This record gives sequence, C-alpha cells and structure tokens, in this order.
Amino acid sequence: MVYLAGKSEVSPRKRSLWIAEDLRRRIAEGELVRKVPSERELAERYEVNFKTAAKAIGMLVDEGLLY
Repeated sequence: MVYLAGKSEVSPRKRSLWIAEDLRRRIAEGELVRKVPSERELAERYEVNFKTAAKAIGMLVDEGLLY
C-alpha cells in the first residue's frame, strides 16, 4: 500500500494527480513496462475510490503514455 500523507484533507482531484505522477515515475524508471495495474488494483494500492484511480489512468491516456 501507498499512503498519502493527510489523505483525508486531499481532494480527489489532487489524489488523482498524485497517482498519475507516481505512475509516470514508475513508467520512466521501467518498473511498469508492459502493463499498468487496473483501476481496481490502483484504488486498493492508493486507498482511493475507483473513480479517482480511473481519472489518473485517463490523464496518462490523454498524455499518450498509455493507450
């Protein structure tokens, strides 16, 4: 699990931005090469709801990092 400091005070938008940034880093470092975790897996890992995880994935799709 990954914990967001003061998570209860962080808006869902900021949580999705944080998740997207962490995924970008993991992709750049080669940790995520062929497949990223599903929205459900991300939601569990970052302890957020499914929609927040899906929004983070959507950001990376919009940037062309994922398809």
